Amino acid sequence: VEEIRKYIKLYNVTNIDFYDMTTIINKEWIIKFSKLIIENNFNITWQLPSGTRAEAITKEVCDYMYEAGCRNLAFSPESASERILKQIEKKIEIKSFTLAIKEALSSKMNVKVNLIFGFPDERHRDILVNLKYIIYLSFIGVHDLSIWSFAPYPGSKIYSELRQRGRIKDFNKDYLNSLIYADIFQEVSWNDHMSVKWINFYRLIGHMFFYIFSCIFHPIRALKVIHNLFTGKHESRTEKFIAEFFKKKPEE
Repeated sequence: VEEIRKYIKLYNVTNIDFYDMTTIINKEWIIKFSKLIIENNFNITWQLPSGTRAEAITKEVCDYMYEAGCRNLAFSPESASERILKQIEKKIEIKSFTLAIKEALSSKMNVKVNLIFGFPDERHRDILVNLKYIIYLSFIGVHDLSIWSFAPYPGSKIYSELRQRGRIKDFNKDYLNSLIYADIFQEVSWNDHMSVKWINFYRLIGHMFFYIFSCIFHPIRALKVIHNLFTGKHESRTEKFIAEFFKKKPEE
């Protein structure tokens, strides 16, 4: 809190992003933190854009966070397939995770969900489970969605397995480039059952499903997005991306 005060005084900071997926682990701690922000009347907004743990998220926690200025909250279940969650040792239950998402939505937060397609043993049926979940997310009112291609990071169990199998031969520039999320059409697939074209096709379908069904289930929200784009008041990263895309000048 003192560090926030310092940045407000020195740089007139109005927003802070916390890139820490362990920010919300202890319910009492995050409530105390939120209360201190409120008591100091910092008049800032803050976000957790990289995702968060869901175990300690309750309606009470979300209400305090919102009052303290938290407006955007990201959740990263990575997959809705129980089979894949077990394989990647992601120790969550999708039902309880979804409940935490609903709590954040009920507190008027702008909620984003991050998913990953293309885990090594992921199959078409697992993707279909994800697509069904994506439609449900649009139905309950999630504001934003990102679907990334799987990338094996050094030190992870999957990375070691891929090295043992010879899928990753060298820790070189080509491998490092495969970790860059610069384009929705990533050129590398680490999946044993789907090519990169299949993975990118499913990613495209997933994004289309989400935004089409969001407009169907929440038509007023679509009008609000248009209003925000014209007024420059961007409430989600998607709105900001769209605005910046149209601001780009064509290369000469």
